Amino acid sequence: MTFLAFSLIPAFNGNASPFFGKTCCACYNKSFILTGQPEIANVQAATQGCTLSFSSTSKPIILTDCDGSGAEAGAWKAPAVKATDGCGPISLVQTAGPTPGVEIPLSKYDVTYTAMAVDKKSGEIVSIKQTFSIETQQDKIAPTMKDMPAQALKKGAKIPDFSKTTEITDNCTPTAKLRFVQQPAAGTPFDGITKLIKLSATDAAGNQASFEIKVK
Repeated sequence: MTFLAFSLIPAFNGNASPFFGKTCCACYNKSFILTGQPEIANVQAATQGCTLSFSSTSKPIILTDCDGSGAEAGAWKAPAVKATDGCGPISLVQTAGPTPGVEIPLSKYDVTYTAMAVDKKSGEIVSIKQTFSIETQQDKIAPTMKDMPAQALKKGAKIPDFSKTTEITDNCTPTAKLRFVQQPAAGTPFDGITKLIKLSATDAAGNQASFEIKVK
């Protein structure tokens, strides 16, 4: 049994999918997270001299809408195909489901790939199909902050901008693009009495978290 090269051609537009990463926020100027890979069972078809089969198995794809737009675009890894030496070149084509790179509303979709090859001896066509799911979902996870010790401030000193000194991260939105609100505001003279600085962080989807930073 040998692995043969194949061409990936989405049936909808004839263009090869340009990327197969886990995340690719810049590819379509959209912000999304892509997890999982095609859910493939071992499917096989054969003639006397040629056998085709799908070989990979993993979880369904989940696309997370990080910017709260209500739609998402992404790309996914095509299923791996194996063929015996008696097969000609493999053609692997997406024959159903959303087109990679095109925005789709948040929902669950089925994507189908069809692989074909010709038996070198008999000329018979061997064809197999496999379907996996893609689910686009809303980002509902708020930013988080790593615990930090109490901050020492002298009376009259300007309160720093804690959004730049605390470790706040989000599952989707880069820290630099989070929206912060601090109270008392950065630059306010420290009164020597305040014990907590309140800081809120909001991601691109509107999820907000509030944190308290101790000062002494």
